[in-house]
Amino acid sequence: MHDSHAFLFTLEEGCHKFKIKEECQAEAFMASKHYIITFSSDLMISSNCLEEESYCEWPSSYASKDESSFNIWFAGDFWFMIEHIEVYEVVQETS
Repeated sequence: MHDSHAFLFTLEEGCHKFKIKEECQAEAFMASKHYIITFSSDLMISSNCLEEESYCEWPSSYASKDESSFNIWFAGDFWFMIEHIEVYEVVQETS
């Protein structure tokens, strides 16, 4: 799905925010039979994520202006297990 405002962020390592690259906005995120959600191939959460491995190919379509952020891993490795998951919706405040 196309989203020019899509981003990923970490809660560890100093709370880094990674915006979707302009040339990758058409593949910002999607869902499928096999994945609850994918953020391009940067972070792919398996449909049965509490029982099977998910995948992270970081960095790919998301980046930050700070090149030192390329040393930050979302999952610690390409394949990883989810212990628990929380989902949030970010909405713009209207007045």
